[in-house]
Amino acid sequence: MSRLFRSWLRLALLVTLCGPGLAGAVDVYQGTLGKQAVTLVTFQQNRVIRGVYFYDRYRTPIRLKPVFSNNEPNNGIGMDELDAGGLPAARILVFFSGYYKRDATLNGTWTDYRTGKRLPIHMKHVAMLRSDEAWPGATTAVLQAASTERFYFQVPLAKDGGPASAIEVYAKKTGKRVQTLSLPGCRSEDVETVQLAVEQGATQLRVGKRYRCAGVAFAWDEGTGQFESLR
Repeated sequence: MSRLFRSWLRLALLVTLCGPGLAGAVDVYQGTLGKQAVTLVTFQQNRVIRGVYFYDRYRTPIRLKPVFSNNEPNNGIGMDELDAGGLPAARILVFFSGYYKRDATLNGTWTDYRTGKRLPIHMKHVAMLRSDEAWPGATTAVLQAASTERFYFQVPLAKDGGPASAIEVYAKKTGKRVQTLSLPGCRSEDVETVQLAVEQGATQLRVGKRYRCAGVAFAWDEGTGQFESLR
């Protein structure tokens, strides 16, 4: 392999890894876990699946430990639900069936590691996003794993793989959007795009510095009752 070709290959790999835009697949499912309504968002890239879900009644995102796709027999996926300390608390085992769009379903079980309690899972595919296709609309709102006591967050992404341009802030109590924060064309990091930090007693939302993104932060302002940009 020539030195010129090796240099070109390294450059191509760097662009692939660091370039802007979505480089995976987002899927959204809704249904029930036991008798409770739930929403699940998964992001798959290079056969690794990340996930987050919440109970629609409480709207507090719950992280799932990343796994390789189809890590269970018969087209199944097993993922550990993580507690607030990042430790496995329950096991989710689901199986896919049907076409990947409107007819796709997830069925399986949720098992509490501590008590052994098992509940059924039944979900339908309600939205998807690929680099060349979106369904059912032109954008898909990706639930973020980070949340505060009062708010959860979503990042809308376009089907053409464009960079993330906004953070949508929702009230957990009502499920209604209360604020939209603009982003300077930052690369999506799927369910981990938004990070939380506490500085001098104030909660901050952060999107880190990445390719063509200078990084941005917003701090909660008790006076205005909103997140305000930090300049």
